[in-house]
Order: sequence, then C-alpha cells, then structure tokens
Amino acid sequence: MKTVGKRYTAAFWIVACFSFLVGLYSIMVYTFASEPAPMIATKLSLGEVLDQTWYLFLYIHVFCSSLAIMTGPFQFIGGLRKRFPGLHRRLGMLYMLCIGGGGLSGLYLAFFATGGWFAGMGFAALSLLWMWTAWRGLQHIRAANVQEHRKWMIRNFALTCAAITLRIYLPLSIVTFGLAPYETYYTWISWLCWLPNLFVAEWYIRRKFSIYRKYLSQQ
Repeated sequence: MKTVGKRYTAAFWIVACFSFLVGLYSIMVYTFASEPAPMIATKLSLGEVLDQTWYLFLYIHVFCSSLAIMTGPFQFIGGLRKRFPGLHRRLGMLYMLCIGGGGLSGLYLAFFATGGWFAGMGFAALSLLWMWTAWRGLQHIRAANVQEHRKWMIRNFALTCAAITLRIYLPLSIVTFGLAPYETYYTWISWLCWLPNLFVAEWYIRRKFSIYRKYLSQQ
C-alpha cells in the first residue's frame, strides 16, 4: 500500500509548490506592485468600466482564493493530519472560510467576466461548484464519514487549482495566438481551467479508493 501511495508523491509536491507560488504571486501583485495587476490592466485596455464595488469584490476574491490555495496542500499531508489533528481542523476552518469568501466574490465577478456571457457562465459554474464541493466535504466530516470527506475535498482542491491552470493557459494562449483574439480564447479558458481538473480528480479518486478497497480485502 505504501508503494501505491508513493506513485503520487512527486505530483502532489509539484502541485503544492505551484499552489504556494500562485497564491504568493497573486497577493504580491495585488498588494505591492506599482503597476496595475494584469487582469485590471487587460480590462482597462479593453475599455471596460471598473467601479469601486468591482474592485472590492476583486480584492476579496484574490486574498481569499490565495489563502485557500496556499493552505489547501497542507490538508492532504497524512503525517501532518495524524500528528497535529487540531492544526488540521483549524486550517480546514480557514480553508472553508476562504472558499466562502472567494466563491461568493467570484460569483459576483463572473457577471463582469471578459469574454461575455459564456465566459461568465464558466466562472460562475466554477464558483458554485467550488462552494458546493466544500459544503459536501464539510457535511461528511461532521457525520464522521472520513472517506467521503476526503473524496469531496480532493474534488474541491482540484477546483481550487483552477487558479494554477488558468495561469498556465493564459501565457500559452498569448504566445500561441497573440493578444488580438484575447477575449475569444479567454472565453474557453473560463471552462478549461477547471473542467479537466475535475475529470483528473475523479479519475484519481476512483483509482485510489479502488486500490485501497482491494488492499483491505486482501488483509
């Protein structure tokens, strides 16, 4: 069983590193940068009008989502959970609060997404599913159903990692297609940044827990 678990160790730490870097980058760009953040600069260049309410929800979204993606990986370290269960619970509470703030603010921002209504639907669906999977995970742990809690939190963190995949797709799209059709490919990225993540998470859940059941049956 330990051999099976080691197969995913490298992938986990790669994701964890990207999570920390993306969260830190977002906080730094929106807090300390002298120039407008790329998202703001792009919207201004497209002639979009940004009012104070939009800025407020943007900063709530940035800071809540950044904290969520930076704390999320710690929740999947088995040794840390076993040795410091209180820390796991407290980080879990912080993570859930951040998803609430990030999800609700993201839902508001989806109505003003670059790329029109289709892009807005993509980001709105992401926000709703992000909050819903967190709620399902919370329900299961309250019912002491640890296995189902883990499954739902894997799905949830896959959605959290949309922040990573979005930042991978954007520069690749710019390099490939240039800035001219920015709104066109950004529309598709609003869906592609999270749908494949969810499929990978589901594949991983089915594989991991089927191997675990097989292991238990052999004991």
